[in-house]
Amino acid sequence: MAIGHREFAEALGVKPSAVSNMKSSNRIPAKKYLLVCQLCGQHELSPPDCQLFTFDPGGEEPAEFLDTSEAEAS
Repeated sequence: MAIGHREFAEALGVKPSAVSNMKSSNRIPAKKYLLVCQLCGQHELSPPDCQLFTFDPGGEEPAEFLDTSEAEAS
């Protein structure tokens, strides 16, 4: 892990034990996606793979990945 457990936990507003649980399940709550992206940016890391997060399997991609240019042009 490029970011320590404590720093990761603090950035997400959770206890270090919650980070351990995320690591063992290899899943991060979808609601933490933007916080994780911000933390990655602060450490000059690539954005995380969306598959690490608990987005609905049939749901849409996070908003920042959607091309809204056509919708705005209408």
